[in-house]
Amino acid sequence: MLAGIMAIFEMSVAFNNQQIISRPRNDFYLGSAAQAVDRDLMAFLSTPDLLLTFGEQVGSQTVPFRNFYDANNLDFYVYEPRDDDLCSQLRCRVSPDAADQAKCTGANAYDNAFAASQLSLYLPGVQTKLRRRLDDASPLLGSCVLSFKDPASVDASTHRILIAPSDTLPYYRLYSCYLSDDAVCDFEQG
Repeated sequence: MLAGIMAIFEMSVAFNNQQIISRPRNDFYLGSAAQAVDRDLMAFLSTPDLLLTFGEQVGSQTVPFRNFYDANNLDFYVYEPRDDDLCSQLRCRVSPDAADQAKCTGANAYDNAFAASQLSLYLPGVQTKLRRRLDDASPLLGSCVLSFKDPASVDASTHRILIAPSDTLPYYRLYSCYLSDDAVCDFEQG
């Protein structure tokens, strides 16, 4: 019985020493500009009646903007940039640049709420190349991809944002990650 008690005591001492030695790695996201940009986007995407100004007219119905794919290549998602797609319209909303403003469609226009946001510095990024067929209904198909490499970042990482259209509320879904070496987020790799 004494041997059992000693074994339990030794295991608890070893466990306590392990906790003192291990430290969580630094989280560069908390308090960063990337976190502020994600918050700005979440606030924008949760706006009531968002589709009235940030959607496209299809017949008599307003639907979420999408990015377009090459219908001839059904094995891979291939992005074809257009002025009336999700990325162009999002850049129109957040960037005061004249080239971005020229692409605005319908009631969509620059929003002064983004004047202090770094979101206008984000540019279209590498598109998701999912090895899935389009009929798999991946939530990332038709996404707008924006990325920004912050030169002031401690680890020189890239903040990558995917905004995916949805047919149900919320009409746009936000996915985001920090990248060090990869071109795409872990959750994009199918």
